[in-house]
Amino acid sequence: MKKTSILVVMILMLIFLATDVVADQMVKDKDVTGNLLTDVNALYWVGSDVNALNNGQLNNADPVTEEAWLEALLGYAYDNGSIGYITRIEKGSGGLGSDVKQLSGYNPGFNWEYAVVKYGNYWIAYTNTGGDKFLTTDQLGKGISHITFFDPPNRVPEPTTMILLGLGLIGLAGARRKCKK
Repeated sequence: MKKTSILVVMILMLIFLATDVVADQMVKDKDVTGNLLTDVNALYWVGSDVNALNNGQLNNADPVTEEAWLEALLGYAYDNGSIGYITRIEKGSGGLGSDVKQLSGYNPGFNWEYAVVKYGNYWIAYTNTGGDKFLTTDQLGKGISHITFFDPPNRVPEPTTMILLGLGLIGLAGARRKCKK
């Protein structure tokens, strides 16, 4: 009975961990208006700290400006080491089509935590849910100009990794206990 319940729990956990994430989430806004963080970020970007942002506030932004905006969204001061720039992929390059209007499982080929997508006259910031490499969203209605990817330099272990480590330790403890008997 005990072995059967452990096996069922392990199978359910594997199924849960193997399921695909439907879509990545927009970065949640943190209002830092009137805060020191906004003043620090204003050196590199002046505008609102809301997601999705209309043209005129990030107009023809470079990666430094997009990073400052993303860090303001997350409630960080610019360049405090929380977010690191990876690369920018322009339309028509890096596997991104020249007339892409929605992203369904776009894989840039590297790990990333945050992505800033410029489409039409808007910028929108996403966080990578599920820890997969894919960028998936159906919220875009106009052609994508570019995607800028970011990654925190000091990554926290993913829950999946911690669960697998815990299961391994439990298995070792069980095997040790069995050998002692």
